[in-house]
Amino acid sequence: MGAESIAVIGAGMSGVAAALVLARRGRRVVLVEKKERIGATLRGFTRGGVYFDTGLHYVGGLHGEGPLTRYFRLLGLDRLPLEMFNEDCFDLLRFPGLGLEVPLPVGREATVRVLSSIFPGDAAFIRKYFTRISEIFNSSPLLSFRTDASELLTDMQNTVSLADYLAGGTADPVLRTVLSIHSLLYGVSPEETPLHQHARIAASYLEGVGSVRGGGRALVAELEKALSLSGVKILCGKAAEKLRVSPGRGINAVLLEDGTEIPVEGALFTGHPHLLPPLLPQGSVKPAFRKRLLSLEDTCSAYALFCKCAPTPSFLRGGNLFICPDADTASAFRPDCDPRRGPFYLSGGRDGQADLRGLVIVAPGSARECAPYGASAPGRRPAAYARLKEERLRDIRQKCLAHCPELSGMSVLDGATPLTFRDYLDAPGCGLYGTKHSLHQFNPLPLTGIANLWMAGQSVIAPGILGAIVSAIAACVFILGREAVQEELAACA
Repeated sequence: MGAESIAVIGAGMSGVAAALVLARRGRRVVLVEKKERIGATLRGFTRGGVYFDTGLHYVGGLHGEGPLTRYFRLLGLDRLPLEMFNEDCFDLLRFPGLGLEVPLPVGREATVRVLSSIFPGDAAFIRKYFTRISEIFNSSPLLSFRTDASELLTDMQNTVSLADYLAGGTADPVLRTVLSIHSLLYGVSPEETPLHQHARIAASYLEGVGSVRGGGRALVAELEKALSLSGVKILCGKAAEKLRVSPGRGINAVLLEDGTEIPVEGALFTGHPHLLPPLLPQGSVKPAFRKRLLSLEDTCSAYALFCKCAPTPSFLRGGNLFICPDADTASAFRPDCDPRRGPFYLSGGRDGQADLRGLVIVAPGSARECAPYGASAPGRRPAAYARLKEERLRDIRQKCLAHCPELSGMSVLDGATPLTFRDYLDAPGCGLYGTKHSLHQFNPLPLTGIANLWMAGQSVIAPGILGAIVSAIAACVFILGREAVQEELAACA
């Protein structure tokens, strides 16, 4: 490929974003993806003529000049058609045992007003909370479009948990659940989550919530066009097997499983951190770094139901539903969680002949429960696993119908277990969102100890679509230099 060539390993959102930025800055980029197509998770899938948008339920930061809007512009997606969610209630929280429903509207002032009317005794703290997470969000370097590398490191250093912050402001367990409900969307308990990490996700929903018209598959189609225009070389269906390292030069080649050798001047790894050490020769990185990557804990896992529901309940058209049978959702994050207890996250779509989207129901799932079947592969699971899966999916369906009778027309077309997510997401620990960003472990940064090997992805900086892009930009700061990246960010202002 010649000088200044970089291999990007993994063609999810982070890998594609990095490839596009690097190509814009004159790097010759080869994008390596072991699956047959790029953006496998983002694409979703179809069952029985129904499309399930598994990778792009909804995202924040889509208002006018919001960070995700600007990042899409940076990636050449400035004409991406968007669908904004219901401004009066993009998320509905239902507490069946209390006979209570709490709508979350778009807009900080609207949210403060609605929650203060439901929890009048905590009105002052509600305003304080939303002010605080907005401050954190707006001051975060790559969300406020500053790129000082030293700030990236400082931004990761915080020791206050979300649970402690909430407990210090309100004694109401229901309000604490409402304010921490989006922890379910990044898979780490409020007790473990730094307040700053929660703010990066939750505050993104305050000003603009929506999705891409046509779902994740439409987003991937636009990304494919952008990659083609940028000249990025794409190698799909060929997994990276080894990274060749030479003394003094670092990474000089990527070896694929079919024997192909790609000479490079550097490499960016965007997969699960557990998968990087096996690619590296012994002694190429410090033993402590290798051990740290392999010992990182995953986010929580889940069971999922993929359903057809006609008609779709009104609150699932442009919105989502969280069913919380217990006021406290802490059990969802425990290693021995019971999926029948909930909470349950329901994401629906639109009714329409041209674009019928299915209903996705996600319930907490224990990787331990599926561990006895961990050596099996998709399509070759033992009968005991099939019975467990059938039982769990049946029970989840019944619980959801009991708490949400509006779903009476629901039929299940397919389902997933923690093992499904392990194999579908290439997540060795069955986690839905990479490794935990928690107070108890130090996640990798873009730097690896090898001068021309960098990391990005959900396990670096933050999870989700926005987090994946931010991690890619953070890596590009170290690859290209702060000034080059700043120029790119300024161009999308």
